[in-house]
Amino acid sequence: MSATTAGTGFDRRLLLPMFLTAIVVSSTTGRHPEVRRKLLVGGATQVLACTLLLLLHPASAIWLLLAIVIVVGVPQGLIGLANQNAVYHQSDAARIGSAAGLLRTFMYLGAMVASAATGAFLGDGADTVGLHRLAEFMVVVSILGLAVAVADRSLRRIGRRTPAAEPADTGDRANTGDRVDTNDHGNSVERTDAPMRSGGG
Repeated sequence: MSATTAGTGFDRRLLLPMFLTAIVVSSTTGRHPEVRRKLLVGGATQVLACTLLLLLHPASAIWLLLAIVIVVGVPQGLIGLANQNAVYHQSDAARIGSAAGLLRTFMYLGAMVASAATGAFLGDGADTVGLHRLAEFMVVVSILGLAVAVADRSLRRIGRRTPAAEPADTGDRANTGDRVDTNDHGNSVERTDAPMRSGGG
């Protein structure tokens, strides 16, 4: 992007596809309760997006910038919502307020780290060398985040559907007149529908 193009509002409109992609992704996947798959896909896509930044140079085409921006929108729509769902499902009901506060605190901490990294790598000006060094730092951080999601086995239990247990030997019960009901507490109770004999013999 040339100096005459940058700063004229075009660079701001270039970020619009990222927000649109994030909105579409979050609205599409937000109804699914699973968390681990969202974090894995979002983490892998984030690594890909940071790696694609290493391909940029002063003569890069606009379509390459648009492609990277769209790819960045995918983890933006997946990871944030998945982290919120993980906090909601893994926290105790009495401590969910403090857990949500800790999530917000670490989000602010990540924003401060990102600002410090941007200042460290682009302190002398936004050039290609600084962008590539910043991209390398982002690749390492993204890989670490993806590794944490892979190693956390507790995420498998969130949103996992367990099939209802079907009663065994149903045919035998049908032949003997037995059936299984549930009581007020949801426990199975076996009943016998065989006709009662009169006491008179």
